[in-house]
Amino acid sequence: MEDLTGSHLSDSILKAVEEYNKYRSPEATAKLIEIQKHEFVVEFEGPFCSSCGVQDYIEDFIYELED
Repeated sequence: MEDLTGSHLSDSILKAVEEYNKYRSPEATAKLIEIQKHEFVVEFEGPFCSSCGVQDYIEDFIYELED
């Protein structure tokens, strides 16, 4: 993943959230909670099974960030 800073980072994260939700909502919905200099917090909601699919949904979000 490329090194991103400032508003470019915010734009990239927001784009990833938008693309993620476009294909995975309502089963899983991502919501950006907070952005700091070196980290961000995304909340995932939905009726997904907490024991058999959460990691897949998180990995899908990482994939969106890498695009």
